[in-house]
Amino acid sequence: MEMKYPIFFVIGLILFVIAFFVGKKKKTKYKTGKRIANTRYLRESNYFKSQMRKYRIVNVITISLYLIIVLSSLALAARPIKISSRNSQMKTRDIFLCLDVSTSCSELDYQLVNEFRKTLSDVDGERIGIVIFNCTPNLLCPLTEDYEYIDSMLEKLLKAFEVVNDYYDSFFPILSNQDNLDLSYIFSGTTEDSSRGSSLIGDALAATAFDFPKHDEDRTRIIILATDNDLEGTPLISLPDAAKICIDKKITIFGIAPGKGYVRNFMTPDDEEEFGRVCNDAGGKLYELGTSSNNTMHNIFVDIEKTEAKIIEGNPITTVTDMPQKPFYILIVATVILVIIKEKEKI
Repeated sequence: MEMKYPIFFVIGLILFVIAFFVGKKKKTKYKTGKRIANTRYLRESNYFKSQMRKYRIVNVITISLYLIIVLSSLALAARPIKISSRNSQMKTRDIFLCLDVSTSCSELDYQLVNEFRKTLSDVDGERIGIVIFNCTPNLLCPLTEDYEYIDSMLEKLLKAFEVVNDYYDSFFPILSNQDNLDLSYIFSGTTEDSSRGSSLIGDALAATAFDFPKHDEDRTRIIILATDNDLEGTPLISLPDAAKICIDKKITIFGIAPGKGYVRNFMTPDDEEEFGRVCNDAGGKLYELGTSSNNTMHNIFVDIEKTEAKIIEGNPITTVTDMPQKPFYILIVATVILVIIKEKEKI
């Protein structure tokens, strides 16, 4: 155990020693009272000797307690601390969550984001990013280890998907200003060129592949792609071609498709077969997210943990922890004992 302000302890101890000897010197001087002659017989009696022994013992204990109280108080003033150092380790794994935010995927997205927020508490060391897309992809959040920020982004997405779901479930009600503000979070940047169509999955997958930093190519790279693969329009890059880009960049693809029970999702067997083949070719796997989920995101992260991730040593981390417990407990115990002794002396 070390002290953050040891100078307080040293100065306090010097002042205590000076005060102790000055006070002791004054006490040895005779001030008042009457001297008694012929006390030799009294001092040699067994009773007197017994009482003097008790007095000396109590006196030594009392002085010791005063010393302990002063030392523990000085120790608290000096702020005892524990300094520990360790080398931080980081997993070199980057994960992009790529969400199809077309209206047909809002049910899927709502449940998926809900699950992702719950799973986020188990993530440690990975960098997470978010891309949303419809007719154009939008980098909503670049790769970061700030999980609180990621969670705040997911919360905003959740509100937007909730508005979309309520809008369709309630037969197109009039939207409030707040509803429109929430919806702008997923529509701004993803519908810039709606004439090209919607759910342009290949474009989004390719764009996400290029969102990984070039200088971190030695890191494990993963894309979690959630879509119903219901392509409408003509993409710049097809889904298989985008998958080849991912394979060339050594990016693993985990896909999430809507399972049974979703009302507005239209994944044909051919679309599902293509989506599954793309994920398998890129070293990943296709999952189905059902309406009664068993936490698909958790299962995905279990599989992600099986992928290779290099561990790199980060900068040394020094932790300073306050340790006031021992001197505080000693101070309390010594004070209580001293009070008890003083009360006994009065009796």
